[in-house]
Amino acid sequence: ILNKRAIEASEKERPIPDIRTGDVVQIKL
Repeated sequence: ILNKRAIEASEKERPIPDIRTGDVVQIKL
């Protein structure tokens, strides 16, 4: 749940995918 919110927050802050965002997505998957 925390990871999902982190992804949503990072997406709102930075629409462009970032390395950190990619890492979080991998953890979610």
